[in-house]
Amino acid sequence: MLRRAKELRRALKGIEVDFSRAVRLCYARSASIFWMEPLAVAYPKSAEEVVRVVRACAELGVPITARGAGSSIAGQCLSRGLVLDFSRYMNETIEVDPEGRRAKVQPGGVLSRLNERLRPYGLFFPPDPSSADFCTVGGMAAVNSSGARFVRYGPTRRWVRSVKVVLSTGDVALIGREGWEASGKGAEILRTAEAVVERHRGTALKGAPKVAKNASGYALWEAAEKDSLLPLFIGSEGTLGVFIELELEVHPLPRRRACVFSLHRSAEGAAEAALR
Repeated sequence: MLRRAKELRRALKGIEVDFSRAVRLCYARSASIFWMEPLAVAYPKSAEEVVRVVRACAELGVPITARGAGSSIAGQCLSRGLVLDFSRYMNETIEVDPEGRRAKVQPGGVLSRLNERLRPYGLFFPPDPSSADFCTVGGMAAVNSSGARFVRYGPTRRWVRSVKVVLSTGDVALIGREGWEASGKGAEILRTAEAVVERHRGTALKGAPKVAKNASGYALWEAAEKDSLLPLFIGSEGTLGVFIELELEVHPLPRRRACVFSLHRSAEGAAEAALR
């Protein structure tokens, strides 16, 4: 472990990386019940630094785990390798386009702050996890978050128009609803992914979960249905690449809110009423 840490320190010279035990212990926990101490914690300030980190870790065989607010209760942000904390620097709302109803954000941007930025335009980003005050948009996309208003607005996957992602080779790819852009080995990876989706298209569509909400595994059925790799990346928990920018679809704020109290004879009846 010490040798690997020294190699990583040399490879990431100029990037803010903390190898101290105190910091590693802080990042050994999240909102989950699990504990896992990382090798180090990096705080990238730009897409270029993320590329450097990914390439260095690939060369040294060090696992990478992207982290937002650490608010997941399933422990996805814990790692024995290098933790990439996006919340310190890469946390800006890059652009808001009210007429096009879209926003570009960095992965460490907090959901509540994004909605504050959108509110003057009468817009908001609909997914509403209970951790909305501090969870990050990158983390939401990584786990395909939803929330109490899921029945009305659906999960995060529904609202992501495109992502810029650093693949395992260190190549940057832009993956959208209508296609993707990449070069070199990154393009080879994405062409291979498309071939896998095509090869298993029939099985994926036939086996699509018949549920309103599903955050388990890769959304292979949705990728096949929409002829897009984007659904695979949203909900992949960082296993397919590291998000460095997200383009989101945003929605007009509700004109009014109301609370309804109703009684039902069964849980099934209540669920059917909610879906209506």
